[in-house]
Amino acid sequence: MADINPIGGPAPTRPPQNNNINPPLPTPPPPVKNDMAADIASQIATSPKPATPPMGVQATGIPSGDNIKTTIRTMQEDVSALRKGSQPIGSSVDIKSAITPPPAPPTIAPKPPTSAPAPVIRTAPPINTISPAPIIVPPKLTVPGPVKPMPSSTIPVPPQQSPSKTLKIIIVAVIALILLGVIGYIIYKTVGGGGENATPTPTVSGNATPLTTESIFGIAKDITLPYTGDALSLLSSAIAAEQVAAGSINPYQIVGDTKGGVLYSFGEFLNRFSIDISALNDDALFSSTDWILGLYNQSDNGTFVGNRIVLVVKSSGDSDIQKTISDWAANMPSDFAGIFGYQTTGNSLNDDVYSGVPFKYIQVADKNLGFAVAAVSINSGDYLVIGSSKESFRLAVDTLLNYKGGTGGQ
Repeated sequence: MADINPIGGPAPTRPPQNNNINPPLPTPPPPVKNDMAADIASQIATSPKPATPPMGVQATGIPSGDNIKTTIRTMQEDVSALRKGSQPIGSSVDIKSAITPPPAPPTIAPKPPTSAPAPVIRTAPPINTISPAPIIVPPKLTVPGPVKPMPSSTIPVPPQQSPSKTLKIIIVAVIALILLGVIGYIIYKTVGGGGENATPTPTVSGNATPLTTESIFGIAKDITLPYTGDALSLLSSAIAAEQVAAGSINPYQIVGDTKGGVLYSFGEFLNRFSIDISALNDDALFSSTDWILGLYNQSDNGTFVGNRIVLVVKSSGDSDIQKTISDWAANMPSDFAGIFGYQTTGNSLNDDVYSGVPFKYIQVADKNLGFAVAAVSINSGDYLVIGSSKESFRLAVDTLLNYKGGTGGQ
């Protein structure tokens, strides 16, 4: 405010300066949002600070409004003073000055960055900031399944039985085994047939098909033997043409050359080769047509040496085959020498046993040939077996014995 001072009047008094009053500090800017506050904070850090007055220079203070006194002069007083020849002196009137607001803080313009932008400083959220509620994720639904038992760390030990209980179990087991053995023996003796001295008679029902030799050795092929001509030559030619697997017997039936192929009975076959059986009283054996001429593949150290003949004849009724063999023993080696192809030495038959079956045999010069005869009784009937080699004879006997538990005859 300008002082009102008339010309020639005394200079107005000024209030004393207060050298201890510092300029007011700028008020802080209003709070801004987080990201704007971060940018302004980085700019304030890089902007120059306001100049501070040097020490010793007294800043001009702003007098308090309560202490300001102003002299007010009127026109009338001035005219009266001029007439009197004196300078007008203003009267002192206390005027309270208006309180001036502090100057606004200087606006700080952001300084453009001259290099790479300064790293953004993230300030912590205000203390009173309410964080959003956490998102609750429901647990994943799982299908309930069987719970696997956890392996036990201890191995369960079964309770030990007392010696008396174990002994009782052993006694019961032994008694049960004995009873089973007795029952099995009774069933065997009742159903299976007797021992060595028993001569079983097969029971055949009216509609049942009786067991034949073909049922044991397989279906027999036909070999035609004409009723006239050299029987030995015809049979040898037919035998040589047959292919037999090694170590096996192929069964054949001997038929005549008439229409329809009539089977030879065992007696007719012997008569065709001029073997005299008239002195032998065993019609059930020689009239039988249930017989086969088997061919065995004979080999020597893996080398085929020829087909060997083995005859298997089933008696058609009551027959004492063992007695027939004894009555025929003196002539049998020579009677079958031509059919079997060996040279007889005139030696008598020797006795031996094979698989519980007594048999008679002779040895000849050719080790792959020979003669052996036996009576074999099994559940299906009584059989006469005549072989032209040791191997063919033994295989025929084994085939009979292994068929449904046959037993050797006497």
